This record gives sequence, C-alpha cells and structure tokens, in this order.
Amino acid sequence: MIDAAAAGTAGVSVLIVEGRALYRDALAALLDGFPGFTVVGTAADVLEAVHACRRLCPQVVLLQVQSDADPLEHERAAMAMRAYSPGLISAVILEGPVVTALPGFDCVFTARLDGRELARELWQIIARRTHEEAHIRREIGGRTITAREGQILLLVAEGLSNKEIAGRTGIGLQTVKNHVSHLLEKLSLEDRTQLALYVQSSDRSEEERT
Repeated sequence: MIDAAAAGTAGVSVLIVEGRALYRDALAALLDGFPGFTVVGTAADVLEAVHACRRLCPQVVLLQVQSDADPLEHERAAMAMRAYSPGLISAVILEGPVVTALPGFDCVFTARLDGRELARELWQIIARRTHEEAHIRREIGGRTITAREGQILLLVAEGLSNKEIAGRTGIGLQTVKNHVSHLLEKLSLEDRTQLALYVQSSDRSEEERT
C-alpha cells in the first residue's frame, strides 16, 4: 500500500521515458493512478529525458528500454539526468532477458511486473532512500542534505578532488561539481576547506553527545 501522506500532498514526482507513444501514455496513466505518485512529464528518448530533468527536476525517472539497447548511452544519460536532479532515483523497465543491474541506474525491473508490483517496488526503493538520507542527516548534524551529498561531503573532508570523488562514487564529474555547489549553498559555506571543517566540527559534536 502506497502512503500518499508520507510522499507529501503532491506525491513523488515521476518522469516516464518510453519511445512508443501508446506504451508511454499507458505507463504514465497507470503509475499516476497509484496514491503517492505524480507523473510530472513524459519523454520519448533519453535526450528528451535529460532536457525534461533540467526543466522538471523529478524525483524518479522510469525508463523503458529494449534488451539490445546501448548500455553506455543509457549510463551517460543517467549521469546527465542526475546533474539536473541530484538525488534522482533512476529505474529501468527492461524488455527481454532479466538482468539484476545496469550501469548508472538504481534498479532494474522486468517488463513482466504488473502495475501494482511496479508501484510497490518503486515505493520500497523510495522508502529505503529516504531512510538513508535521514541517517546521513543525523551523522552530519541534522542539516537537510541528501544521502549522495552526505557521501560527497565526507569525501571532500578526506581531501579528495572532484575528479577523485567522481571515480570513487561512479558518477559524472559535472554531477560532483553540482553536488559540491549545492552543499556550499545549503550549509552557507564558502569553499571546500570550510566543508571539511564543518564535517570535523560535526564529528566532534557527535562524540561529545555520546
């Protein structure tokens, strides 16, 4: 059962990506009919999806692909979408042989799932991400940042460059730069040195409380 209240009154915002108009509209209507989800847009291909993410900043992108699709193209698209929507959950509905993972995406679903199963699986992923974000917020002093931003903040505190962070986390360099900029703005700090000092200060505060 989807808890719409937990998702907020507008629900979790979803972008549907599917090349076939009939399937795209059907999937959008199906998911939009479940409490807790709001389909904010659709796209016919990954290029349209990237532009839509820039405009709409969805929380979830649901991409339907064929099994013979170019995985590198979709991995690059996933990284580009995250550059505009930090914290984005990217999911694939794969038509063809079942695989457990695709590079750049958070989860892969089989096309054999029915609508209720798809909604339930998506909601479990959203709930898990929400729990991770809450855990990270507590660790760094209760400020409102995402799990990914928390990970990058800790790596900045270790002295890693943006390029090194991109290699460590498997996300794009521009995405790392965007996260660092968001962190500086959210935490009202001026540079990477202050980010590192913020982490150290939060760690000391946590030790004093324990």
